[in-house]
Amino acid sequence: MRHTVPAQQRRTHRQRPGQWLLAMTRCRCHRCALLSTRRPRAPAPRRAASRSQHIARSLARTPGYTLVEVLTTVAVLAVLAGLAIPNLAPVIERIAFRRAADELFESITFARNSAMARGETVLVVPDEPARRDYAAGWTVFVDRDGDARATGADTILQRHPALPQRVRVQSAFTQQGPAYVAYNGGGRSCTAASSTAARWGSITLARDGEARRIRIAMLGRARLCDPQRDTSCGKPVND
Repeated sequence: MRHTVPAQQRRTHRQRPGQWLLAMTRCRCHRCALLSTRRPRAPAPRRAASRSQHIARSLARTPGYTLVEVLTTVAVLAVLAGLAIPNLAPVIERIAFRRAADELFESITFARNSAMARGETVLVVPDEPARRDYAAGWTVFVDRDGDARATGADTILQRHPALPQRVRVQSAFTQQGPAYVAYNGGGRSCTAASSTAARWGSITLARDGEARRIRIAMLGRARLCDPQRDTSCGKPVND
């Protein structure tokens, strides 16, 4: 069927160009009905972006820092670290000093426990040639020949390295000679030559006005104390 538009509508179109489509929609012919019921074409699907393009877009959206900002931050942190390290040095030295006193006390306690467990005489002897200064380190061993030296016949139980340089150690015992600590099989403090001869005393560690003292009693009990705060730390121990 040929589609015709009435003359009145054509005149209307010539007079008012924008009304032509409106006139067509009012037509009831078969062709106009098909045009009015035709669905709009769906848009073509977008192609999926490749993985590399997706990563590139993600990186482009991710905020970052420039090289100048990174270098500036590193420089500021370096300056702050340089200012903080000197202030931490006294704290580190204080901790190392207290740890040294604790380790010497633990070695003496270990020697006593080992003597009672083995039933033999066990000594704690300074590694310094004169065997008087514990700052050079010390050795815990089973002294089988009674010479207060770790020789071939003896059994070494523990070795400790030298203490920090600023730590000073002084010893005072009831007998002169090497500043060793000896325990017999019963856990009593004794001499290296005789397991029945009593020997007791103290070992004092000091650093920059701070001190720690280890008191060894006649019966063998050891005690770690602060002579500046504990009044009983400087008194003779007879228990």
